[in-house]
Amino acid sequence: MYKKVLLLTCFYASLLMGQQQELYDPYTPEYFSVGKDAPAWLKLIVDNPRGVNFFEMEKKFSEWLEKDPDARRKTPEKKPAVNFYRRWQKAYRPFVNGNGEIVLPTKKDYFDRLDKQNQRSNQLMAKNQRGLTLLGTNSTLATTNKWRNIGPYTTDYNSQYEGYRESYDSHANVFRIDVSKTDPNILYSGAETGAVFKTTDKGKNWTACASSYNFGANITAIRIDPKDPNTVWVGSTSGLFVSKDGGNTFNRIKEITTTVNSIRVSDDSKIITVATGEQHNFNASRPNTRVDGFFISENGGTSFRRVMSGIFYDHELKPKNSKVVYLYGRKGTNWHSKLYISYDGGKSFTKEVEVAPSARPGRLAVSDAPGGENYLYALVNVENKAYYYGQPHILQSKDSGLTWTDKTTITSNRNEYNNTFCPSIDGKQGGQGYYDMMIGVSGNNPEHVIYGICSAYRSLNGGAGGYKDITIGGYCSGNFKIHADMQDIAIAGDEVWIANDGGIKYSPNFFKNENGKITGENRVKGIYASDYYGFGQGWNEDVMAGGRWHNGDAVMMKSYGEGKAVYVGGVEQATGYVMLSNPKKVYFSDAGMFIMPDRIDGNVTSPPFISVFNKQPYETLKSNGFFGTDPRYAQRILYHPKERSGGPTMQIWETPDEGQTFNLLFDAKDQISNVEFARSNPNVIYACGWFFVYKSVDNGKTWEELKIPDEYGGPIPIIAVDPKDENKIWLAQPFKSGGVICSTDGGKTWKNVLENNSTMKNIAFRWMVLAGDEHNGVYLGTENGSYVYYKDDTMTEWIDYSNGLPPAARLTRLVPFFKEGKLRAATNHGIWEIPLYRNKFKPIAQPLATNISKAQLANANMTVQFESYSIVNQDNVQWEWSFNPKPYSIDNPKARNPKVVFKYNGEYDVTLKVTTPQGTDSKTIKKMIVVNNGVLGTNETQEASNPKKITVYPTLLNQGEELRVKLGEPREKAQFKIYNANGTLVKTVEIETNASKEITVPTHGLPKGVYLFQYSTYSYIQRGKLVIK
Repeated sequence: MYKKVLLLTCFYASLLMGQQQELYDPYTPEYFSVGKDAPAWLKLIVDNPRGVNFFEMEKKFSEWLEKDPDARRKTPEKKPAVNFYRRWQKAYRPFVNGNGEIVLPTKKDYFDRLDKQNQRSNQLMAKNQRGLTLLGTNSTLATTNKWRNIGPYTTDYNSQYEGYRESYDSHANVFRIDVSKTDPNILYSGAETGAVFKTTDKGKNWTACASSYNFGANITAIRIDPKDPNTVWVGSTSGLFVSKDGGNTFNRIKEITTTVNSIRVSDDSKIITVATGEQHNFNASRPNTRVDGFFISENGGTSFRRVMSGIFYDHELKPKNSKVVYLYGRKGTNWHSKLYISYDGGKSFTKEVEVAPSARPGRLAVSDAPGGENYLYALVNVENKAYYYGQPHILQSKDSGLTWTDKTTITSNRNEYNNTFCPSIDGKQGGQGYYDMMIGVSGNNPEHVIYGICSAYRSLNGGAGGYKDITIGGYCSGNFKIHADMQDIAIAGDEVWIANDGGIKYSPNFFKNENGKITGENRVKGIYASDYYGFGQGWNEDVMAGGRWHNGDAVMMKSYGEGKAVYVGGVEQATGYVMLSNPKKVYFSDAGMFIMPDRIDGNVTSPPFISVFNKQPYETLKSNGFFGTDPRYAQRILYHPKERSGGPTMQIWETPDEGQTFNLLFDAKDQISNVEFARSNPNVIYACGWFFVYKSVDNGKTWEELKIPDEYGGPIPIIAVDPKDENKIWLAQPFKSGGVICSTDGGKTWKNVLENNSTMKNIAFRWMVLAGDEHNGVYLGTENGSYVYYKDDTMTEWIDYSNGLPPAARLTRLVPFFKEGKLRAATNHGIWEIPLYRNKFKPIAQPLATNISKAQLANANMTVQFESYSIVNQDNVQWEWSFNPKPYSIDNPKARNPKVVFKYNGEYDVTLKVTTPQGTDSKTIKKMIVVNNGVLGTNETQEASNPKKITVYPTLLNQGEELRVKLGEPREKAQFKIYNANGTLVKTVEIETNASKEITVPTHGLPKGVYLFQYSTYSYIQRGKLVIK
């Protein structure tokens, strides 16, 4: 008996330990047919998604892109494979260590952190405030500043060729959506990036639900209680959540710790059923029987139990009889999926039906239409080795799922119009499988069905029809346009909301062709979940530019209105730059350079795409894609370009004319991330590689590699330079907890600034902003999640400065906008801002010339546009410019951006003084402008004691009289030039080193008038005036 008890105890202990040690895995493996010609990385990931080396896969993927131009362009044929990789990459990137290993937390640790975080969020949201505290002293209030989202709330379209269009469906990927059965004005939607939104006016306006709540990652399911629209169930890759107060607060259902694929609520609201499955921790596609399966709650959601183990993709309740449950998925050890039917509300499943032979993942739909209660539709992919994701089929059952009719037409020529599915991706590759799949039935007619993969289809004949007639968007968009890649659908009667990669498309009439056209509109206002992959912030004007995943390049300007973005092109690149040369000039590597209008509907202008940056920057999410602009000359940019094939050049190049011509500065043979000029001494430049840091002290002519101590080794892709001290530099090591190191001697010695902080040393950081103010403020942004910390010289501890940021978001960029005293974060939940911790500070002056790249002017008479590149809050600011010697003209020395014509030869020092109520700062750049092709400056005199000084006489001559010049010592090779009053050169005399001490200069032929002369040697210039009477 003792042995039996001991064995039983050991069994339960091992079971408990197994549950505690089970790993949280953010990635959902996908069915993908790997052919013999598939790239090497694809088979490795399919076979073992989390067991491969992340950095090695990045390398193999980049090599594949280099060799395959169709993959680089992401043609319809290659899109499934490219996006398959991107989804894997996005899921695992936050869990990669410095060696490229994917290190996952246990589910226990993951959910413990998630619950603690959300408990705090709920408490703070209930109080409608969230105080910030010093780390480790939770009772100490630090500040009431709070991050707020600034958009984009909507996206319009503007092109110099096609003009302006209001409302464009390239906004944000809305993954799931549901409409209330009791009030069709109320809908909830969930973004791919983990945010939930609610509307009470059929989608015209949306507000975020519990923006500080962390649902984990992708929102994978949403269902509104059929009786109470204030009760909404949300599923994600981290489980099941419920709100009973209209989305203000949520609670996690702890019995479900796997990906939720669908949620349904019985007609009486007493039974909640959940289909789950993510197929981790198994070989040969065997489901994880500990967590995956079909769950039921018979007490309104108070508790759940698993009824059946398996991977289940979708389920539906029979209309008017929710005791009948249709469940689609698989219980077995392969991908073969079937329909399981329950007649007791999901307690047991007694019927098993083959929907289609060799069926793979799919979705189901029922109809609330009169007489439609026995209808059931299935959109599935069927195994076919010629298709990445299987061959798509649309099937209909009219007897509650017992028998099925395949409504799909497939011919040998997939381009023929009578084929059901669009030949672009869907008809030839199976779309993107379960990732892009939706289906819904009219509430008025059960024969009317809308379904979609990458394209959308509306059939009025039970699913049948040829794609030429039935497509309503996606890649086949001849009838109507909807952003490609369909995700979900909500239907109330014939009102339809289609969630897709670009947002939500609404139709009041089932997208039917009436009066010769199909009508529909975008309804996304307030859904701020644009997934920013790149981002640039303007300096003197509030301009923001960023490339977004799924939705291309967008520009926001203050003058466009809060939250309004305009799409200008591009697809899914980690790009977006606001140029210093013009506050309204933006650049995207996949779309080109644009000068944006003041009004959102104004004229966009741009040079030809091919003429700008034909050596495009190498860009990757977070790690690459930064311009280093010379803080003196805006036209001069240093950066790391990519090869024509797409891979990194491993070099630093200079463009002296903002992308027109290029010079190689340094062959680093390292993947350069960002290049930073030192403001205090712009001849000092730092560049950050993958494992090394490089420094130049001669304006980029030569470079040295800085030694990083072994204990601080590891990838170091981000560097920041103190604005007041070129020797003070900070490095972030995002793959190492507490990896923030600093040098105060230009990189000779280093110190970890977080090693003595018990909390901060356990956090990985990527972003650094050095405020440069009188308190030496520093902001640190995390590698994972969206947390920002602050510290300055007045503090002994770091402050959590994350109040209001959505914790599930990813920080894509953290940048200052000093003009308004703000800190901004571009994330996969849109753009957020908060006041700088000290938003009033003493300025740091920095004069900048925006239309030149060096001191030497090509044309003495050109207008040089100056601009302040100062670190200053421009509320109540005064500017004062001065030049020595005095130039020909200054339009307004008290303006922020004066225009100056120099004209006279000379070396000009440029000074900018900036004054605010917090103080004054002045900066002079010696010899910032050099003119040697102009005219003499009449206001210039040489020191009388200079031995090189010449004497010119007489300076009042008769016509034809000789001019005499006494030379100084020592004798040098020189030129004596005479200019007329218009600045035209009229005479040049070459003077050799052996010339007499006094020479004569004939004036024969020169008419009466005022003349200027210039005597110049290699080291000396003297100017003056003479008159011929």
